[in-house]
Amino acid sequence: MKRHRRFGNGFATSNGQVIYYLAIAWNWLSETHGIAQPLADESRAAWAVRVLEAHYPDRHYDVVKRYAPEGVTVEQMEALEAALVDELTRLEIEQRYRVGEA
Repeated sequence: MKRHRRFGNGFATSNGQVIYYLAIAWNWLSETHGIAQPLADESRAAWAVRVLEAHYPDRHYDVVKRYAPEGVTVEQMEALEAALVDELTRLEIEQRYRVGEA
């Protein structure tokens, strides 16, 4: 039986492995923002999909749940996610201003 442990930052572990989510546009893997990872939970991944699909209207993103390799810590994932969330927030703000100008 898998046991999940949830942390205050949204990440969880199962049997010692960190669970994370990614937003992926399968036809755009080699392009900027073709994959956005790691994301702490499904709600943050859904937000990332909304932001990315608004910024790249020709792309469709799916959410995928993954397990980090053994030895990867929640703190490491949190540090990586912080930079991604900053970038997605920048895109979201940019989109809001673009819509406001129209």
